[in-house]
Amino acid sequence: MAEIPDSRQNGGFSLKWGFISLVVACWVLPVLLIITTLTRFTYNRLETQISNTITGSVENAVTLSQNRLESAIQASRAASYDTVIRDAYRAFQSDHDEIVLYSAVTSYLVNKYRYDNHFTTTFLFFNSNPETLYYANNRTSFGSFTGVREYRSEIHETVRQIAPQIGTEIRFLSRGSKVFLIRNMVDSSFEPFAVIVMQLNLAHLFENLSSVVWLDNATVFFEDQPVPIIGESFPLPKKDLPLGSVIYEKEQGIYRVFERQRIEGQFISYAVETDGSLLMSEIPTFRRTVFLLLLFAIPLLAFVIWIFYQYISKPALEMMTAAHEIESGKIGYQVGTIPRSREFRVLTDSFNQMSRQVKHLFERSYLEQVTLQDARIKALQSQINPHFLNNTLEIINWEARLSGNEKVSSMIEALSTMLNAATARGGNPLVRLSEELSYVDAYLHIISMRYGKRLTVRKAIDPTLLNEEVPRLIMQPIVENAVEHGIDGQPSGELDLRIYQLETQIVMEVENNGSEFAMSTCG
Repeated sequence: MAEIPDSRQNGGFSLKWGFISLVVACWVLPVLLIITTLTRFTYNRLETQISNTITGSVENAVTLSQNRLESAIQASRAASYDTVIRDAYRAFQSDHDEIVLYSAVTSYLVNKYRYDNHFTTTFLFFNSNPETLYYANNRTSFGSFTGVREYRSEIHETVRQIAPQIGTEIRFLSRGSKVFLIRNMVDSSFEPFAVIVMQLNLAHLFENLSSVVWLDNATVFFEDQPVPIIGESFPLPKKDLPLGSVIYEKEQGIYRVFERQRIEGQFISYAVETDGSLLMSEIPTFRRTVFLLLLFAIPLLAFVIWIFYQYISKPALEMMTAAHEIESGKIGYQVGTIPRSREFRVLTDSFNQMSRQVKHLFERSYLEQVTLQDARIKALQSQINPHFLNNTLEIINWEARLSGNEKVSSMIEALSTMLNAATARGGNPLVRLSEELSYVDAYLHIISMRYGKRLTVRKAIDPTLLNEEVPRLIMQPIVENAVEHGIDGQPSGELDLRIYQLETQIVMEVENNGSEFAMSTCG
């Protein structure tokens, strides 16, 4: 018959850990991957969006500022194109009337530039008399006399030095937070006869820079000379800034955009600094939100695993335990816990019913075997009439006594005692220990006739146990086995019989000096 393999020895696949592995592989890892990818994608997307928004906002603001600056330059040409100042200067050269000249020039400057928001103050001087200044303030300009005084003391001499060098072009002159546009006025022969100096209204010209998103600082460089427009000034990047290009830098949430333009031969660079940290600070918030979602998902995962354990893994484990109990000999073992799931409840009920049926069949088979054995014994007993055998042995015993053969007589009496025990006259399966010992003594008497002095028997019997009931012939077969298989064939043998009580049990031990040892216990 082929041996059935034990599935427990083959390892197998754990349903619980398989489910946990499945959850981790098909739920936890994909969710982590999706969230990580989504976070990274959102961060890059937001970074790109911020960059595009800032760059686009700066480019738009620079374009509008350039348009206003070009408008201011166009307005500066009007003094040259109009003949009012030139005609007044020609008349002065003829009549040398300074009052008329001053009135004509000042009136023109006031009428032309007083309402022009591109400029805060307009200055003019003639090359023939550079110390005499003609000026007009914008209507919204305050502190005009202070401005004129500062111009005369700080700017005028520098303008006089620059004017001969620029010809018909323009030149920007920056001093701190002030910027001046310098232009020569020429006569009909294109010879410079006067210089017009216009202080630019930076707040108006570069007003659009304030519309740049998240703006912190804005600086305009006139020929690489920084002029702070909004906030504090900061330098241009160390690398070259090509004309018309935009350079984008980022450092710790601060975004800097640089753009270089050219107008009327003059280079103008724009440097804008924005603080996107407030927007980027939402990224950690987004990450914390994702982390909290994962944190909340852990109890959900634990709940799913608990549900699986309660409704699937635990009932399956209990059924496996029950199967092992039955395998170990506990026939009829029942699963006591009723599963909550309908499917496992049906399986558990079927298992318990099967276990009960197995126990019933086992007990029935056992009873049938016992009954059959009793029937066979009774059949054997019925083959020989015990009363006839006893009477026959009694006759032989008397004949042996009459002939004076006591040895044979004692052997016949011992054989009669064993015959009475074997035929179980009275049908009682239990006898007192003293009676059982009489059967043992009868056997030992007969066997001693065979071995003589070669056999030594020692007894250690608790006398308080002699009245205790034990199964009939429980000890005699053990003694016989110890003699036949442990002593037979040896020159001498020793046999120890010990009967004592251990807790609630009666222990019967038979020991010899041979290779066999026997012990029997009775409850």
